[in-house]
Amino acid sequence: MSSFCLIIMAQLVVSYFVIDRINEVNTLKGKIDEINSMWYEIRNNSLNYFNQETRNTDYFETGRSEYLWKVKRLDQQVKNELAVLMNDEHIKNMDIRKYAESARMTFYKYQTYFHDIEVRQFAKGYLDFGLEGQMRSGIKQLEELGSVPAEQLLTIKRNEKNFLLRGDNKYAEDAISLSNELINSLKANSSNRFAVEIQLLNNYISAFNSYVEHTTAIGNNNKSGLRNALNREAILLDRDLLKLNVKFNKQYQQQMKILVGIIILTAVIIVLLTLLLSYLVSNNLSRPIVKLAEKLKASSSQSGELENYQLPKNAPHEAVLLDRAFNSMLLQINNQVDEINGINAELKTQNEELTQLNQELDRFIYHTSHDLRSPLTSVSGLIEIIESSKEEDVQEYLNHMKFCIEQLDHTIVEIIHFYKNRSSEVKFSRIELGPFATVIYDQNKFHPLAKEIEFSIEMEDSFSVNSDSYRLNIILSNLIANSIKYRDAKKEHSRIVIKGYEQGSNWVIEVEDNGIGIAKKHVDRIFEMFYRASDHSTGSGIGLYIVTESIKKIGGEISVSSSEGVGSVFRIILPMVKVKLEEELLESKLV
Repeated sequence: MSSFCLIIMAQLVVSYFVIDRINEVNTLKGKIDEINSMWYEIRNNSLNYFNQETRNTDYFETGRSEYLWKVKRLDQQVKNELAVLMNDEHIKNMDIRKYAESARMTFYKYQTYFHDIEVRQFAKGYLDFGLEGQMRSGIKQLEELGSVPAEQLLTIKRNEKNFLLRGDNKYAEDAISLSNELINSLKANSSNRFAVEIQLLNNYISAFNSYVEHTTAIGNNNKSGLRNALNREAILLDRDLLKLNVKFNKQYQQQMKILVGIIILTAVIIVLLTLLLSYLVSNNLSRPIVKLAEKLKASSSQSGELENYQLPKNAPHEAVLLDRAFNSMLLQINNQVDEINGINAELKTQNEELTQLNQELDRFIYHTSHDLRSPLTSVSGLIEIIESSKEEDVQEYLNHMKFCIEQLDHTIVEIIHFYKNRSSEVKFSRIELGPFATVIYDQNKFHPLAKEIEFSIEMEDSFSVNSDSYRLNIILSNLIANSIKYRDAKKEHSRIVIKGYEQGSNWVIEVEDNGIGIAKKHVDRIFEMFYRASDHSTGSGIGLYIVTESIKKIGGEISVSSSEGVGSVFRIILPMVKVKLEEELLESKLV
């Protein structure tokens, strides 16, 4: 008996250390999730800076930007969290340290590139500020002097404007060349009379050259200059953070397997110990009961009432006590049977749910493997064709390869969204829906069809909801992307409208379009996993399923009304969740 107790005590001690290790891993995983969340906010605020502040005169006048303030604050927090992660003594896996160090270095490069872009962008200025302001001021002074032909100044201004709008260096070269010709012309007429005009033109050329240098260094999009480098580092940081998340999940699962093994072993030992104790106890109790039963049987046989035997009124007190105890035991057994039946019913329900989940998982694995393998097979075939094709056909095949790779990337992103929606906890925060939806649409505006669609928002400027920003981003991104993808080419004007309003104790968000619509026979099934309403669809078939699962996570509902050839309206209902935001918590602590 004492050996059994020692074994159980040893297992409890081991379990304690395993649980402690699980808590440590879970804490570190929480830090990674927090870093991911802050990194997502940094990306959003950086995008807002590029899209809004570069055309905001208040920013260039005061030098202050709310988006830059948020980026710098979050930069420092992410830097600190990565440093803490690197120095945590509980991290013994060298791969985790390697990815954490890589993430730290990549984030440092990202900060460096972003700061360089910020400095150059501020130097470029806008309208009456910075280099652009110097250029405008110089031309304006030349116009006021009136000694330079207005036609030549107008041509210079036109080339300057074309460069600012299109970013083509040819316009800048033409403007500077015309300015130099004008200087030479003024010098030829008189070297002293036009000294002021010549100085203004030289200043204009110097400012324009600096503006062109900054513009070229920054880049016109994410594929050139510093913005290309910034985008590259952002992709690398996403990769490192994802690998860290995967590593921590693997460690968590390993520790859980060890804990489950210990629990099962402990349960087996307890069962064996219980059986042994039951045998000893029952053996001690059965002997007097058997003797009593033999006497009862002998007495019953003599009276001939064995089967219908009842205790006589003058039965011994011990027999009466035994009869009462037996009846009480029967009652307890019946109650336990009822409890067991209830537990069995719950287990049956859970087994059915697990069976359904396994079926969905099998379908997910089958379809995902097909969706991942199909683009790779296409790329492989295209490479074989390119190897034996003429040079003029290569670009067409490369375009096909790019489409296949983008398809594969879209499928992987949806898998990541599916996994993170299932695994990450819900974090509510206040979201201003108008700017939030605009940012999401801007992320899709480079789609080939987006430029043909009119996007609008119909809601009050102050309209906001309390929800999980990551999941709301998944929901609106999928719905807006579908509205763009399935626009009706036959219609002269295509539109997407985002609406938001309150209805009772709920917030309502609507995404409306006048696209091709959905056939009535498909409407009830479009939210199912891997269901495609069209055989010509290039999607993976899990986008709207992820939308549904994300809405369930934040306690909402979604419905759709659609007519073929008219358009669709997706209606999202969110409960009015009350949350204490970060600023409110800080104020309450100060009070």
